[in-house]
Amino acid sequence: RLEIFMVRVLFYTGLLMLAVSSALLYLPTYFSLILAVIFALLLAVCFIFYKKVKINGIKIMLFILLIFTLLGAYTQYFTVKPAEKLNNCEAVITATVTDRPNRYEDYSVYTMKTNQIKIDYAKYGLDLKDIPQQLTVRISDSNKLDLKIFDKVRLKVTFKTDDKYKNYNLSGQIYSSGYVNALDAHLGASRPFYAVFYDLRDSISKLIFNNINFDEASLISAV
Repeated sequence: RLEIFMVRVLFYTGLLMLAVSSALLYLPTYFSLILAVIFALLLAVCFIFYKKVKINGIKIMLFILLIFTLLGAYTQYFTVKPAEKLNNCEAVITATVTDRPNRYEDYSVYTMKTNQIKIDYAKYGLDLKDIPQQLTVRISDSNKLDLKIFDKVRLKVTFKTDDKYKNYNLSGQIYSSGYVNALDAHLGASRPFYAVFYDLRDSISKLIFNNINFDEASLISAV
């Protein structure tokens, strides 16, 4: 019974978390704090009148939702907002490629991680504390760079954030996007040992798909 009870509680909590996330896409940022206060008050009421509120699942649900909204507010104010201040700023970043590029006809998109951002603070009216210390950024490249996963490069970039709510909800904490102005310097490949296995997996996958029909190749590749 306890297992069934917890599954139900977590299922309905997940649905409410999804609803809260969807609502916050269209509501101002401060609503995450308002929701946190509402959940905290409801939780307090449940504990004050604990004899009348016999459904413990409500308390668990409100507690998880409270933590969820507080984490959302923290992320928004201390990670997303600093990244948004880079919008339309030009900077030089030293970054590591963290994923394979998405190739398009006229450009490629790279996902990079950086904690080295050099920017003219006076030009944009920024302070050092305004800049995020760590940032994952999607770089749109029209210069046809040929970077590999784990490559470390120095790029001149113009940051561009199209939709702060969309960026806030992207997986992998991608809070900024940008366009490559120029490849300032290539620092060479910084590829740890497990990159060998990544390349090996990629080569085996290509070998399978080139020699076996698609349905069987898909199954074998997945396994």
